[in-house]
Amino acid sequence: MRLFIFISLLSSFLMASSQTYEKIDLSTSISIDVNGDGSDENISFTKGECAQIMIQGDSEYLFGCGSKTYFEFPSQLEWVDYWGIFPKQKTEEGILNSNGDLEVRSIVMQNDGIFLMKEEDGLIIIGVLTFMEGKPYWIHQYC
Repeated sequence: MRLFIFISLLSSFLMASSQTYEKIDLSTSISIDVNGDGSDENISFTKGECAQIMIQGDSEYLFGCGSKTYFEFPSQLEWVDYWGIFPKQKTEEGILNSNGDLEVRSIVMQNDGIFLMKEEDGLIIIGVLTFMEGKPYWIHQYC
């Protein structure tokens, strides 16, 4: 069952974004309006033992390296190989329920996001950092 859900999530991500996303090297900053305030933010990734994402604009946010977590956002980011822009769209997210089972639900993004990606041994692990109702939000594409 979990393999089917994983394949479904991965297919959803790839179909929704196959024509619209590009893997970007982590050393390259990204400028988009990720929080929906009408102005582009400068988003940078620092790779290393204490990997971090910094969003700089009217407000600043720091993710990773044990920093404050926001709705399910991972506190460690060393696993990330690539990132890129994930355009605002309807997508699927996977959430573990209290029984440890994976539930899949549709979500309509309010803003563009940044996808984080790891490719290892034929598996692709994907998540999307975006903002929902003015707050950082992590969309699990694979659990």
